[in-house]
Amino acid sequence: MLMTRVLMGGEVRGAGAGGAGKGEDLTAEELVAAGRAAFERGEFGEAEARFGQLVEDYGENETVAGLIEGIRPMQAMCRIKAGAFEEALGLVDGALAQEKLAAVAREELSFWRGICLLQTGETAVAQEQFGAYFAKPEHDRTRRYEAFLLFASGYLQLDDPAGAAEFLEEQIPKLPADQGEVAGRATVLLLHSLMEAGRMGAAVGLVRRSFPRLEGMTQVLSFQLLTLQLGAERLEAGKAYEAITCLNRLWGRDRLLGHQRKKLEEWRGRRERLRAEGARRETLVFQVDGVIARIERELGEFEKVASYDASLRLRQAQAFMELERWREAGMILDAAVEGLEADGVVEQAALTALDCWGRCGDDGRLLAAADRYLEVFGEHGRGDHVPEALFARGEALRGMERMEEAERAFGDVANDWPEHGLAARAMLMGGICQLESGREEAGLQTFEALRKRFRRGPLHEDAAFWEAMALSFLRRYEEAEKAMDGYLKAYPDGRYAGDALFEKGRTLHNRMRHAEAVPVFAMFLKRHGENRQAGDARLLYGESLLAIGEMERGLKELRAVPVEEVRLHEAAVFKEGEALGKLERWEAVREHFAKFVREHPRSARLAEAVHEQARAAAKAGQLEKARELVRAVVLQSGDDAGAEGVEDVLLGMARLYRGVEATRALQGWMEKEAGGARKAGKKTLALRLEWARGHLVSGEERTLARSLWFGLRELLDPAVHDPRMILDCAEAWREMKGYPVARGLYEAVRKWHPRSAEKERTALGMGLIAQVEGKEDEALEWFERCVAESVSGVAAAEAQLETAVIERGRKRYGAAMETLAKVTGSRLASSRQKARALLELGRCAQLAGDAARAAGHFQRCYLSGGKWKESAAEARWQHGRVLEEMNDEAGARAVYRELVERRDLAGQPAVQAAKERLKAMGGAA
Repeated sequence: MLMTRVLMGGEVRGAGAGGAGKGEDLTAEELVAAGRAAFERGEFGEAEARFGQLVEDYGENETVAGLIEGIRPMQAMCRIKAGAFEEALGLVDGALAQEKLAAVAREELSFWRGICLLQTGETAVAQEQFGAYFAKPEHDRTRRYEAFLLFASGYLQLDDPAGAAEFLEEQIPKLPADQGEVAGRATVLLLHSLMEAGRMGAAVGLVRRSFPRLEGMTQVLSFQLLTLQLGAERLEAGKAYEAITCLNRLWGRDRLLGHQRKKLEEWRGRRERLRAEGARRETLVFQVDGVIARIERELGEFEKVASYDASLRLRQAQAFMELERWREAGMILDAAVEGLEADGVVEQAALTALDCWGRCGDDGRLLAAADRYLEVFGEHGRGDHVPEALFARGEALRGMERMEEAERAFGDVANDWPEHGLAARAMLMGGICQLESGREEAGLQTFEALRKRFRRGPLHEDAAFWEAMALSFLRRYEEAEKAMDGYLKAYPDGRYAGDALFEKGRTLHNRMRHAEAVPVFAMFLKRHGENRQAGDARLLYGESLLAIGEMERGLKELRAVPVEEVRLHEAAVFKEGEALGKLERWEAVREHFAKFVREHPRSARLAEAVHEQARAAAKAGQLEKARELVRAVVLQSGDDAGAEGVEDVLLGMARLYRGVEATRALQGWMEKEAGGARKAGKKTLALRLEWARGHLVSGEERTLARSLWFGLRELLDPAVHDPRMILDCAEAWREMKGYPVARGLYEAVRKWHPRSAEKERTALGMGLIAQVEGKEDEALEWFERCVAESVSGVAAAEAQLETAVIERGRKRYGAAMETLAKVTGSRLASSRQKARALLELGRCAQLAGDAARAAGHFQRCYLSGGKWKESAAEARWQHGRVLEEMNDEAGARAVYRELVERRDLAGQPAVQAAKERLKAMGGAA
């Protein structure tokens, strides 16, 4: 701050001067000194009073004129501090008019002149003043860069944002490295200017470039709020990627407030340090005051903003939704709902999350989002959208095939909110769940009730169609046909018109009324050729034409089934082959399937096609030709790991090699070709041939099969090879106690073939290994998993048998018997497994002290499963032992004698034990 010092000779006193009201008579020099001292202390009111007294007492004294001129700058500063900018401007102009004004004082006053002009509304003149000040590099650095910011602000106040943007874009890169704080404030101005000028693309680029420097920015709150505004504008303009660029660079509310409050405290501390240095730092104090005022104003406004974080997350999610990136949007919204306090905006986020997860088909996350909404907003009906959340929950459960739970969720909506807009649709979806879970009668009743309840609603049409479908699923085809006719009459152009017409044709086809089905399918294809069931319709149309003897038309329709619809196309190919077979055109059949094999070497029906091809050759009396065809396919496709069905072709070759000699010839061919494949580096072909050779050996040669499969390991690639081969190899290693290798192969199948029907065998194998190693709890877990994953039922029964063995060993006889009862009652368990289950039931009952029940189980075992020699022999022996326990010696002797006399059981350990027991009882052995 300019400290004017004027030295004058002599002493001038004012007559009767009161010395600023203190009752003291001060000279002009003393008044100047007192005012200057107060000014230096920052007591601007006191200083102004002293200077005012000087002017009042000595203003007409020409000898004091120099003193009065010298205090003008300080008077102006006092007026500025008091907010009297118009008066201050007059004082400043007066001082600047002095010819002898010191250069330092002239520089400072020229800056303050711009401040006064700005405050009095002379914006254009003020901008010129700041521009002139900034243009001189020799000026004070602090004031010069403040003038730079004020000059740029002038463009905005003069409604020229384009000018501001152009100026700032040019000057910000030229700012010295030590002016980072000024650059930060200028960047905020630039972002605002670019947005006001409509240069949104450039604004987005600035946001991207500035993000790494946010931590050092003074007005970070302003910059972030402008970024939010920019992101919202870009979103509304359909520029989703640019919106995401902005929105992803926004901090959360707590971080923003914490950072800005920290900056505010830093600036307040800076102001106090400057004040302590006296009036000479008043220029900086004035500037700091302005910054602090802006920060305080922005903080106050921001603290009033409700649900900032939730609103931000909604906008972020909306941007991703615009790009149909539902997963990212859903994850953003889930995080908002989990981490923020529940309010209306958070509830909207929770609902939007339901839509996102529903659209991307992630049923697990949709269920979690629905449950989260109901947990947070569903209590006491607090949320306004509980029915929507329940409906979404039902859709998620349906997608996860948890039909009964889905039905309950839809039922809650329909029953608890009967007037809600979703009630009818929930009732419809509940009926569809009933159909999909095999409860067609319940579904039929639901659709009938829906149709009656909502006679005029938009879902009446849906109810009518699905009621007809329910009848079709129930195989009540005649009623279904009438219902479809009723639907088509009521809604000839309805959204289900094509499906209804197709279903009518299908019901006629299923009832073998092919003559009536033909015109229906023809009409369907003519009217609804783009329907999703057009391929099915063409296939059934062709079948019906063949059935009424229109062979050429039928074959033409079958050939028209699109190749792109793989399942239907293959079905049509096989139907065509079947038709040619009925005409006994065997050469045509052979060529037909040969073409299919050539064109679809990776088809899952490859084995079936090869079989039909060979069968046609055999029918034509060309057995060796048939064998050659099969062998050629094996050698052609066998080394392609991606060719499905080669394994089935190999297993099916046994049908062409009936008899011992023919089988040996086939084994020899496989052995020879496997050896050649190994030498040629065709590992997949060698693997398949040796695996198939193991399946050709008889039960007595199990050791040979096991040794063949044991050696497959070096050829296997679990990532691409058929899991059946991997598991046969694994079981060979397990049987030979190579548990680490077997476990690794089981794990590989679970990793690389998670949807394979063979996966049940992996759980069984892992359980058997754990059982052998004495890890019974682990074994039980694997056996339980096997039951859950089982498709065939055979592996599940085996797992249940082993579970019962463990439970018996733990003396939990009731649990063991309950498990064994599941095996005996299973339609999928083999007779061997049921025989063993009866044997184990008898053992458990015997150990539990129920001898009579044990005897019954043992007897059932050898009577119903007599062909399983080991179980039958052991059951007879145990039956005899139980009868002895019951003091029925005659019955026991009869059972032992029958066991000894059975020739088919000779060699079983139980036979020798029975002989010894008969001798001990005094009977003939």
